[in-house]
Amino acid sequence: MASYKQKLNVLREQLDILQTNLQTSNLDQSIIEQEKKILIDIEKWSNIEELVIRHKSRATWIDHGDSNTKYFHAQWKIRTSYNTISSIYNEAGNKLTEPNLIENEFISVFKGLMGTRASALTCLNTKVVRDGECLSIAQQRDLIKEVTTTEILEAIKEMPKDKAPGVDGYPIEFFTKNWDVVQNDVIIAVKNFFHTAICIILSMSQL
Repeated sequence: MASYKQKLNVLREQLDILQTNLQTSNLDQSIIEQEKKILIDIEKWSNIEELVIRHKSRATWIDHGDSNTKYFHAQWKIRTSYNTISSIYNEAGNKLTEPNLIENEFISVFKGLMGTRASALTCLNTKVVRDGECLSIAQQRDLIKEVTTTEILEAIKEMPKDKAPGVDGYPIEFFTKNWDVVQNDVIIAVKNFFHTAICIILSMSQL
């Protein structure tokens, strides 16, 4: 079976030929249908290519990222440069590069956005509170009812794919693909959180 790169190259060549033919016979419905089919195939194989690259990147990080290697330090420097503000321009258009000047400029700008502290705070209008929209008893009970297993599963399925909470975290695919094994522990942990507001981190020994 040809690799995804070969598939993409072949499909793109076919697309170029079809689009060239469409320039001379733009009303040929058969060519238009072939073009639609090839565009769908290109999108499918492009998604596969992106997925493969992501997995390769993650595998590279697993092999080299956590080790004290040149790769780790290079990645650390890149990430640090992304998260560092080395210079800014103030309102007068002057470029600031000194860390203390940059810090003071940010503080000044955000203080201006927040405004000044009020000397006195007005009370709530009790008439508006009393006569305004209020939740019905049924709505109040609905808000405090216990979260169900179905709701937990739906929330897990809606979580973003191919992401993990930290370097050592598990991507959501781990839970969805092994749901029959981990569901009881996950449901207990989530329900316990709603009762105690304490987050339980599941370890591999618990699953």
